[in-house]
Amino acid sequence: SFSPCQTTSVTCWVVILSCVGCSVVPLPYLPFELKMDPQPTVVKAGAGRVQSKAGVCISRRNWKKWPAWRRCCTVCGLITLFFFVVLVIFALWFLQGVGPCSEIGPYLTSDEYVNVSRGPENWLVFTPATPHSSNTAFVFLPGAKVAAESYAPVAKGVAKLGFLVVVPSFPLRFAIIDSNVPARIYAHYQNDYANWAIGGHSLGAATSGLFLARSDRPAAFTKLALLSGTPASSVRDQNLHTTVVYGTHDGFFQNDVAGWVSNAQSLLPTSNTVFVPIQGGIHAYMGCYGLPGTLEGFPVNDGVPTINRENQTAIVVEAIGDLLMI
Repeated sequence: SFSPCQTTSVTCWVVILSCVGCSVVPLPYLPFELKMDPQPTVVKAGAGRVQSKAGVCISRRNWKKWPAWRRCCTVCGLITLFFFVVLVIFALWFLQGVGPCSEIGPYLTSDEYVNVSRGPENWLVFTPATPHSSNTAFVFLPGAKVAAESYAPVAKGVAKLGFLVVVPSFPLRFAIIDSNVPARIYAHYQNDYANWAIGGHSLGAATSGLFLARSDRPAAFTKLALLSGTPASSVRDQNLHTTVVYGTHDGFFQNDVAGWVSNAQSLLPTSNTVFVPIQGGIHAYMGCYGLPGTLEGFPVNDGVPTINRENQTAIVVEAIGDLLMI
């Protein structure tokens, strides 16, 4: 059977090919056509033809003489073609993706403390050499358009503390497409780990909230770690230990950090929720990536950091570690 990721990919291809088909079928009915003249000739104006140097002319069809069904087919085809072109342009922009950064290599390499491997569905798995006594596993969901590998510094840092960390990949690098991935990760590792935590960055944080709001989600998930993001669904009434990490220079907050924190508080449990501000931290430094067309590797609409990426990563790792040790 197909996984949700595979099903989504197949569906996208079916939609794209259908658009192409709908766009191509009406082409014979367009009001213009190209014709080859074996001997280019000069044609008087008004004769319905325009001379070209290569002997190729454009002939105008008489739109008014067409039957209604033919004109309707042409109009529908042109509209479909327009939206298909827009869809292709959007897809090319969306599929660019970001990350990982050039210095990611060592974080994706196994060492004496952490084994780095690939699990089912291309999950990125960080397994500690010496597990923590809490026997906890952590599922981390990437931000929108960001490669899973971009979060290897955070994931490996948390794994060094003794926790299994799994970072899944998603179709179109969009976690919200398949919010059931954490359940499949749990099903795969549930015999090895009794306690579970979930979290993510930005859209990954929002998707974490969607997963926890599901009535059929595994009860073993009792901890939530949010990096520069809030849950898409309120988890205020759930019995969760929650840690929220954010940068005070995060440009995605639109210069209203206090407002963002207030909104996050309204969605999270009133007790057992900890906010960890990173002074001078930014959105992009939650991972190791940069966005296209940006200055010095961080988003145009992000803030200007007064802390380096390594120090911000260390604070994030410590905050998540404190949560998982509870």
